[in-house]
Amino acid sequence: MPNTFAYLQRMGPPPPQVPHPSPQQQQQQQQQQQQPRPQADKANGKPRPTQAPDSNAEQKASSKGDGRVSKKSDRRGRPKKISDDLTQKMIRLLENSNDDVSLEDLGHAVGVDGVHLQTIRNYMVKEGYCKRIACQQKWLTNQARETRMQYALAHQRWQNEWRSVLFSDCVNFGLGTTRKAKVFNRKDERLCEECLQSREGIDKSIFYCWAMVGYDYKSPLVFLNTEDADHPVLSQHEFISQVLQPNVQPIASVKRFVYLDTGSTAGQAPGQNLVHAYLESVHLPYLRNPEASPDLNIFKDVMLILKKRLQKRSIGDKIQLKIAVLEEWDKITTKEINKLVDSMKPRMEKLLARKGMPL
Repeated sequence: MPNTFAYLQRMGPPPPQVPHPSPQQQQQQQQQQQQPRPQADKANGKPRPTQAPDSNAEQKASSKGDGRVSKKSDRRGRPKKISDDLTQKMIRLLENSNDDVSLEDLGHAVGVDGVHLQTIRNYMVKEGYCKRIACQQKWLTNQARETRMQYALAHQRWQNEWRSVLFSDCVNFGLGTTRKAKVFNRKDERLCEECLQSREGIDKSIFYCWAMVGYDYKSPLVFLNTEDADHPVLSQHEFISQVLQPNVQPIASVKRFVYLDTGSTAGQAPGQNLVHAYLESVHLPYLRNPEASPDLNIFKDVMLILKKRLQKRSIGDKIQLKIAVLEEWDKITTKEINKLVDSMKPRMEKLLARKGMPL
C-alpha cells in the first residue's frame, strides 16, 4: 500500500464516478446539440429566435447573379453607329450622284437618323472620301480600285521578293506659319480638288528632294532643281538626268534590284513614257506602282518618320531647314526601313480584304 498512498498524495483523491446515461438520454442530448442556438439581441441582451433561410431570397440572388454573368458574357464591344451595309449604301449614293450631296442628305437618304454629322463624316473619311476637309487620301475611282486589286493579286505571294525592290519618290520640304518644318507629298497623291483649294496657301515648298530606300539600303537625300519653283516637279528629261543617271543606274552594277516607278514626273503622255524607255534601254527592271497609291510605297512611311522628327525642332529659316532635314535623314536606320519592307506582304493581304480601298 505504500506505493498507492504516494500516488494518492501526488494526484489528490480519485474523481467521483459519474453514472453512464441511458440510451434515451443520449438521444435527447444529440437532438439538443443539433438545434441552432439562439442569438442574443444587441439592444437588450435577450436571446432572439433564429430565422430559417428564405428560399425565395436565395433564388432571387442566384437568378440575379446568373443575369449579370449572362449579360457580361453576351457583351461583344460597342456596336457600330452606322452598319457596314448603310456605309456601302452611302458610297453607292455618292458615286451615282452627279450633284453635290451634303452629309445630312446622305444620312437621311439611307435611313441614318439620330447620328451626328461628324460621325457620318468619320465613316466616309475612313472609306477614302472627304467633304470640305483636308483629307489625307485621294478620292479613288472604281477603276483605280480595280487597278490596286490587280496589283495585289499579282503580288500576294511575294514575301522575300519585296526585299529586292527599291522604293523611291520625290518629296517637298517647307516651313509653316509656326516655323515648323512641313513635309508634304505630291498633290495628285494626297487631296481631292475641293481640298486642294483650301490648302493652296499652306504648302509652300522650299526644297524639292528625291531619295530611295530598300532592304538594308538608304540612298543620300538628293536636292533637285526645277524650272518652276512655285510648282516643283521634274519633267521626264530632268528626272532622267538628275535622278536615274547619277543615282539609280550606278547601283545596278553592284546590286540586283527592282526599281519602283511612281510616275513622279510631269508631261507623261500615253505611249510616250521616256522614263520607262530609259529603264528598258539600260536593262533595269522596274515595277509600276498603281496610280494614287502612296500607301503601297514604303518611302511615304519613311517620310512620315522624318516628318514627325522634324516637327519636334524649331527652325528659323531655309538654311536651318536644310540642315535639320539632312540630320534627321541620317538618323533613320536601316532597321526601321527593313521593318517597313517586310510589311509589304501584309499590305497586299489587307488591300485584297478592303477590295482596293485605301489602307
